[in-house]
Amino acid sequence: MGSGFILSYWNPTNEALFAAASATMLQTLPFVERYAWYLDDPGGPGGYSSSTLCNPAGNNTVVGTAWWQADAGTGGTLSATSASVQAPVNLTTEGTLDWAQWGLINTNSFNHKAGVTSQIGNFIPFRTSGIRQSSNNTAAFSWSDGTPTASVTETTSDICRSLDSWTVTNVGFLFSVSASTNTEVLKVYVGAYAAQMQFEASLSDGSAPIYIDTSFGNQGTGLNRVYTLTFASASPGQTLSVFFFQHRE
Repeated sequence: MGSGFILSYWNPTNEALFAAASATMLQTLPFVERYAWYLDDPGGPGGYSSSTLCNPAGNNTVVGTAWWQADAGTGGTLSATSASVQAPVNLTTEGTLDWAQWGLINTNSFNHKAGVTSQIGNFIPFRTSGIRQSSNNTAAFSWSDGTPTASVTETTSDICRSLDSWTVTNVGFLFSVSASTNTEVLKVYVGAYAAQMQFEASLSDGSAPIYIDTSFGNQGTGLNRVYTLTFASASPGQTLSVFFFQHRE
């Protein structure tokens, strides 16, 4: 015999405070036990407990969003703007410190700025298979200082997730760039076809609130979007992680 209950608090802020305090306690537990709580699905109202930070689909609940904001540290900065991509992009001109482009020839193609210390890491697929190379991007990219391909003029090649494989939400791509106490600017060019997307960015030292945007999507073929991130960490030797994934179809 057993019994259960659903934790409920009078507003998301109080629930977030509970979540933050619980997270501090959970740091003493093994990794799997810690994150089993975060992904808890006890079958309460709406399919998940009102104290959990994400729902069964893996999206943040209202409490989860409030927790990210309440748990964020101080001392760092992270802000973003976004706009449609209207014209060809010259990566050499834009990427004065570094740039990266994926999918020129195949899914393993990773071109980046030559002659500099690389600050942009290769992508990591998240809960995804069926990655393919595409050559019909609605935006075109050029460069003249690259490696291993030195120069390209207005390529529309990229990597994408095959449309017929989008069977679940929260599948996409993750990559990281170097972050320090110096303010830097990163531009990220993304696209979507018949999908609603979510874009996230966060600092590894948690010194600024995570940035989340769910407004980008295309019913079919549409303009790409560029996110311009301005960031600085509170301590040196950190990273900025960027996560772009399907929010829903």
